[in-house]
Amino acid sequence: MSKKYKIPTRNGLVGEWKLDGSALDTSGNNNTGTFTNGSYATTDRGYQSQCGVFNGSTARMDATVPTQSANVNFSVSFWIKRTGTGSASNNSVVQMQNGSSARFGAWINASNQMGIWNSSGTFAYSTVVPALNVWEHWVVIRDGTNGYLYQNGQLVYTLATSSNDGAQVINAIKIGCRENNAEFFNGQVQ
Repeated sequence: MSKKYKIPTRNGLVGEWKLDGSALDTSGNNNTGTFTNGSYATTDRGYQSQCGVFNGSTARMDATVPTQSANVNFSVSFWIKRTGTGSASNNSVVQMQNGSSARFGAWINASNQMGIWNSSGTFAYSTVVPALNVWEHWVVIRDGTNGYLYQNGQLVYTLATSSNDGAQVINAIKIGCRENNAEFFNGQVQ
């Protein structure tokens, strides 16, 4: 797959949650989150000294963000160190949502494959299984036509997005579970 991954700038950044001891939004936009039932741990990754620990059953981070169309170009970048399976067949890592409705996100399915979801209700999974106990960098990009999933800088999956996305809005970010506080991620997130 030949699509190039580009390091994003801070221009247009909605939120940055480092989970390095708090759910503070370090983007300067004051979209500070609430980290519930999680903890923080010293990380061996070196980028920062701490990370959020998600227990696979109740831990999550919720943040409200300014309302925006789900039909715009955006990207979500995250580091994960998966330490086990979560509490359900699908385990949500990160999602953009409108209140209690998911709009776009990244999940790990029952076969432990990383995938993406769009607001038309399409779940699509790559054949890539995130490694256990290894830090990996993942990026989800929506460019108005497709959703792209990158692992450690390599494109691993493309999903056609829905024309339905234009009528949708995003006003919240959730890390570690789905919009209904289910399907929890088990591992560490930065």
